[in-house]
Amino acid sequence: FSSDVQPIIDRYCLECHTKDGAGYVASGLDMSAYERLMKGTRLGPIIQSGSSTASTLVVLIEGRAVPSINMPHGRDTLSKEEKTTIKNWIDQGAQNN
Repeated sequence: FSSDVQPIIDRYCLECHTKDGAGYVASGLDMSAYERLMKGTRLGPIIQSGSSTASTLVVLIEGRAVPSINMPHGRDTLSKEEKTTIKNWIDQGAQNN
């Protein structure tokens, strides 16, 4: 997590998804630490350990949600390799390592 996934989150997500950021205010999702990421939004987890296909985070970064909630908003999308890194991490159990 810390060497592969966190740098991607730092680059694309933390501008909005930290305490008092627009993404946090809108959804309750704070991605500034592993524990907060795994907690998810006010509606529940966005990561289903062991299943990237059931993880809302993957739906959002792959652009498969309603366009207004696809992530990241108004920024470059993640590269194919970055998306694969996140999916592999989730499929391997989404561990904090």
